[in-house]
Formats: sequence, C-alpha cells, structure tokens
Amino acid sequence: MPDHYTIDLRHYLDEKTGEIPPLPAPAMTIALFCGAVVAWVSGWPGSDGELTNVPCRRSRSRSPCYGDVYARLTVGDAIVFRCQACGEQGTISGWRGTRWDRSA
Repeated sequence: MPDHYTIDLRHYLDEKTGEIPPLPAPAMTIALFCGAVVAWVSGWPGSDGELTNVPCRRSRSRSPCYGDVYARLTVGDAIVFRCQACGEQGTISGWRGTRWDRSA
C-alpha cells in the first residue's frame, strides 16, 4: 500500500528566518522535495493535476523510484501530489509565504 503524507511545510522551517535549518537527512529530503513541489505548483497557476519536473523521492530497499510526480493545488489551498509509478502521495500545507511560494 502506498504511503500518504500530510505535511505542514512550516514544521521544517526556522521560525525566524524561514529557511531550512540543519535537519537529519530524512527530514531534509522531505523538506527539499516539498519545496520543489510547492515551487512547481505555485509557479504554474491553473494547472490541474499536472506532471511536475520533480522526481519521486521514494526509495525502498536501496532502490529508488524513478516515477513521475503529479501535483495540483486544491480548493482549500493545499497541494496534493502523487507518484504515478509507486503511488506515494501526500498533502502539503503551510506553504504560502515560504521561499518556494511563486504565486502572484
């Protein structure tokens, strides 16, 4: 069964600077992946479930997934993503006003 993540991007950021502080490698990987997804979706307004340029971050048994990540902005201002190959999916909130927010 694929994993589903519910991620508030603010939890990975320094409260004062808004930057990613030093984090353990797994947390850093998630933060950078989510930032890339946010930058893609917020930079392409009006896209609905579009293919991003962000590779899947999932890795099982030291074998990385090379699937394509699709993402879209929901009515509630969350971003949902899903890898078509492995099925990993999630919801990203708390992204407005971060350094990856490219909306107008």
